Amino acid sequence: SQPASRDLAQAARARLSLLGITDAQINHIEQTGQPDARVTLTAPDHGLVWELGARDGMAVMPGLTLFRLVNLGTVWVHAE
Repeated sequence: SQPASRDLAQAARARLSLLGITDAQINHIEQTGQPDARVTLTAPDHGLVWELGARDGMAVMPGLTLFRLVNLGTVWVHAE
């Protein structure tokens, strides 16, 4: 039963990692045995919030766009 539990824990860790949860956050969950009510997700790149589809206290559903980021690493300007 222990190898199965270990495999399940590794699979859960991998899924959380794919969702953008950091190793420190995953370790905290493993140590406390409790998920945090709030999770901080870090964008993979610098940019601006272009669209904000969620507000504080709002219930969210799968498929809802919470926000949309715009990467300003390269900007093209056409001017006359």
